Amino acid sequence: LSPFRWNAENLANAGAVAHHIGHPVLDMIGNRQNEREIRDKYVCGSGRLIALLPGSRAHEVGTLLPRMLEVAKGWPSPEDRWVIVKAPTVDSEWLSRILTDSNAGNVAVYEGSSADVLAASDAAVVCSGTATLEAAALGTPMVVVYDGSRMLRAEYRLRKRRIATPMVAMPNIILGRMAAPELLMANATAANIRREVTTLLDNTACREAILSEFSEVRRALEPEGASHTAAKHILEAVDQ
Repeated sequence: LSPFRWNAENLANAGAVAHHIGHPVLDMIGNRQNEREIRDKYVCGSGRLIALLPGSRAHEVGTLLPRMLEVAKGWPSPEDRWVIVKAPTVDSEWLSRILTDSNAGNVAVYEGSSADVLAASDAAVVCSGTATLEAAALGTPMVVVYDGSRMLRAEYRLRKRRIATPMVAMPNIILGRMAAPELLMANATAANIRREVTTLLDNTACREAILSEFSEVRRALEPEGASHTAAKHILEAVDQ
C-alpha cells in the first residue's frame, strides 16, 4: 500500500501486489476546524500571520526555535503575528521558558492541529518532516529548516556525498526540484530565515511560483481517503 503512484508502479514491476492509495496527509488536513478562529484571534488589521513549526523532537526545537524567535523579535512589521505550533511530544513548560527567554512579544503558542494554523497563515517556517507536506498541500508558502548537534552536522556532511538528491523536504523530492527553499544545518541561521520569510511574504512573483508548484505536489498526493482505502485493502487481504 503506497502513498505514491510511482512507488506502487515500481513495486508492481518488481513482482509485488501493490496498490496506490494516496497520501494520508490529505485526510489529516481535511479535518481542520479552527482555521477561521485562528485567523480572527491572532491577526489584527492588515497584519500577516506566520506559522512556526520547530519540530517534534527536543533537539529540533532546542536548536531551531530560538532562531525562529530571533526573527520574530526583530521583525519590522509590528502588525504581523507569529504562532508556534507545539507538537504533543514537546514539554509545555520548557517551551514556555524558551519563549520567555526570547522576549518576543509578538509570538503565541498553539496546541492543536498544525493544519489549522498552516491554513490560516500567510507563510511558515517548518522543520523538515511531514509538516512540509501539510503546508504544501494547503498551499502555504514556507521555508524548510533543519539543524542539530555538531555530531549531526558531521554525519550530514559525510552522508551528503552519497545522497542522490540534494533536497530533504518531501515536497521538493516529489517535484524533483527546489520549490520550497531549504536552509539546512549551518545555513539555518536567523538571518537566512528572515530573508526567506520576507521573500515569501513580499515577493508576489515568488509566492505565485511556489503556490503553482505546491498545486502539483497536492495532485501527487491524491486521491483523498487513503486511510479508508488502506483499511479496505487490508480487510480484503485478510479475507483471502
